Amino acid sequence: MHPILFKIPEMLGVGPIEIRWYGVMVAVAFIVSLHLGVWRGKKRGLNPDVLFDLGIWLLVGALVGARVMYVAAEWRQYAEAPWEALFFFKGGLVFYGGVLGAVPVGLWFVRKKGLPTWLVADLAAPSLAVGHALGRIGCFLNGCCFGKPTQSPFGVVFAPGSAAWEYFSATMGRGDVRVHPVQLYEAVGEFFLFLVLLAWDRKKRFHGQIFSLWLLLYGGLRLGLEELREGNPELLLGLTGSQWISVAAISASFLLLFFLRRNRSETEPSGRPSGK
Repeated sequence: MHPILFKIPEMLGVGPIEIRWYGVMVAVAFIVSLHLGVWRGKKRGLNPDVLFDLGIWLLVGALVGARVMYVAAEWRQYAEAPWEALFFFKGGLVFYGGVLGAVPVGLWFVRKKGLPTWLVADLAAPSLAVGHALGRIGCFLNGCCFGKPTQSPFGVVFAPGSAAWEYFSATMGRGDVRVHPVQLYEAVGEFFLFLVLLAWDRKKRFHGQIFSLWLLLYGGLRLGLEELREGNPELLLGLTGSQWISVAAISASFLLLFFLRRNRSETEPSGRPSGK
């Protein structure tokens, strides 16, 4: 695996420009997720133009939130040059930060446009799952978010220049360390989660049920896979920061299911809302 897809040679004093796998896969993930959500929303009577606008706003909120959480976690990296925190092509993003950034932006938009909040949340959940799966493939090709050393036949060695190679060169004196391809484990889990959410959506009893299920299942998936991730320090009681967020997501899913089920008359999947 090599993080660079191809290079555009220098022309007219500009370049060379590197086109990286990670950026390409993030773009593909956004396009697939957006069109999936719009298509499913249109089938439920929502205005596709409004949903496209929502998707753009969610992207902005997610990128800002994901970057802020990454910079907060890796603040020492930016201590001497804090302006580099604005350079998205240097460093990385944190998925949970993206969710935390997208939620308030999404709530603001759906209320402004008069969209049914929990129906939109249910539309977003499968899109989140499939988009994240594609993004994790990008992580794998980029050599970031890598796993712990292993002798498993599933282990992989990342290419020189990747984040994994640089990390193990600094910590173990050699970069060619065989590690768990935890990015692919998560991608497979997310694709499976995507199928589960679509199947459950056909028999849901109230709006918000699919989003709550996504919180529960992804929280559990991430909680377990963090045990195989390398370089994430323990925060409290033996759990990493992402694991604590996973615990919070699982807890929130049960609270949401309890609340929405009790108020199902207000969140029943009926009617054909159109948005503004």
